[in-house]
Amino acid sequence: FVLVGATNRDYEDMAVGPGPVKGASYVYVGDIGDNWEKRIEGIKIYRIKESLLQIGKGVRQEITDFDTLTLTYHDGSPHNSEAFYFDPIDHLIYIIRKEGGKMWRTPTKWGAGDATMVLVRDIDISSNPNQIISGADMSADGRELLLKYYGTVRYYCREPGQSMTAILNNVEPIGLPYTREPRGEAVTFAANRADGYYTLSENNGDAKDQPLYHYERIAQ
Repeated sequence: FVLVGATNRDYEDMAVGPGPVKGASYVYVGDIGDNWEKRIEGIKIYRIKESLLQIGKGVRQEITDFDTLTLTYHDGSPHNSEAFYFDPIDHLIYIIRKEGGKMWRTPTKWGAGDATMVLVRDIDISSNPNQIISGADMSADGRELLLKYYGTVRYYCREPGQSMTAILNNVEPIGLPYTREPRGEAVTFAANRADGYYTLSENNGDAKDQPLYHYERIAQ
């Protein structure tokens, strides 16, 4: 899929969530990577309304109807981030730095224009031997969050009315089953939460196809 007119500096993560049309589903694409930390002009999130897709191997589909949100960090400095998620409860976007664990969020819902993000917290990654956060996903109901590290997947859950920021600050996550894969960076819940979650490796040009790994849900 090609976003016509978009500049792919470093696409890193995706999310699915609600948007401006009630009842419709949207795909959020995060052009948030910055390995050399030089993106002073900010990072971008693209929002595309989901539609019926052309089916077939090698099919190229051009997308011209999408929205763009440009975001800068609270301190005015560039940061290298690979993970983000859309919270369907507060309709805010949360972006997580790859190394060091800082997390930011948009100050308002999409529609208020480009924005400077608010620093939410520093995630404690000191107990993780890899100390790299490469992917994230929030469940469709907004209650559950997965954080993908190079060597593990961590799970958080909140009760109705609880802030996910408070959970991240005060609750010890659950380590989920995961077998380390080469350049494993992506994680997503299954469409049906009872079906568990999936992980995927980044293609570094050394393999034509990347296997998609499925893990069963360990508890309801």
